[in-house]
Amino acid sequence: MKKLKWVLIIINLKTLVVTILAVTSTYLCQRFNIIAEFPMTLIATAVVFPIVFSISGAYKRREYALAKYSAMKANGRAIYFAARDWIK
Repeated sequence: MKKLKWVLIIINLKTLVVTILAVTSTYLCQRFNIIAEFPMTLIATAVVFPIVFSISGAYKRREYALAKYSAMKANGRAIYFAARDWIK
């Protein structure tokens, strides 16, 4: 159920509408032989910037998770050593 919630966060009504519009516009352009010339810099910019931001966001989330994991591991070891070396 939790995985389904994660999928529904990504795939929602906006996603479906944009997908349907993209498929429909592609079909209509092929059907009526509509061709557009776009500069390569526009395409490269439209592709590169979202990828860079996605990689940056993933890196920040990874660093945050590693910081939390290291704190949890350090606290666990401190409890272990405190319990092991406790004076009777």
